[in-house]
Amino acid sequence: QTRLGITTQIPAFDITAACTGLIYALNIAKAYIASGMYKTILLVATDNNSRLVNWEDRGTSILFGDGAGAMVVTASDDGVDDIIAIDIKADGSIGDLIELAFDGKNCPLVEQYEPKPQGIRMNGRGVYTFVAKVLPHYVEQLIADAGMKAEDIDYLIPHQANIRIIQAVQERLGYSDDKVVTNIKYYGNTSAASIPLALAESVEKGNVKLGSTAILCGFGAGMTWGGAIVRLREGIC
Repeated sequence: QTRLGITTQIPAFDITAACTGLIYALNIAKAYIASGMYKTILLVATDNNSRLVNWEDRGTSILFGDGAGAMVVTASDDGVDDIIAIDIKADGSIGDLIELAFDGKNCPLVEQYEPKPQGIRMNGRGVYTFVAKVLPHYVEQLIADAGMKAEDIDYLIPHQANIRIIQAVQERLGYSDDKVVTNIKYYGNTSAASIPLALAESVEKGNVKLGSTAILCGFGAGMTWGGAIVRLREGIC
């Protein structure tokens, strides 16, 4: 806040939802604006994963990158809501599929203390199975609940977890390559930053046309997942 030169004492706070963080933050911003409490909200999605991975775990550490992306969400001047639909979910019963262990997180007065390896731990096979099964149906339901059809969606901009997961979701949805945005081969999994990075870069390169409709969807530790159908009007990037 200080480094941005913001001198007014506006609220600033963190939201922790791992790779789904951008969708969670966008949902909160939409609610704030819809309530009339605020008119302009800055969302900054960033993760410094290189500080969190266990570099001895090659199965996990090689997947991640560091990144940051930002969005400014404002009240509409014309009464048209560009966030057509948004939804967030969580299921803590499968939270151990992806977790970040910190030494001392167990309370020795309540449960036996067992030191665990530090860093991000992930059950890759379990995550793949969950996402490949759940996310395609979730996207289809999000579209249906918005009163839309698959052909109304121009682009899918997913969390850039790994290319195999993205391709599995794409195949189950029946989307063509030009409809699915990917840039993971350049940056790796940048967690919460991956969706805004993919959106901004694809617009700048002309791969995503403004005036179109896109689905942003993410999933991550928690387990958390969420999606938003957004209208990409001129001037957003």
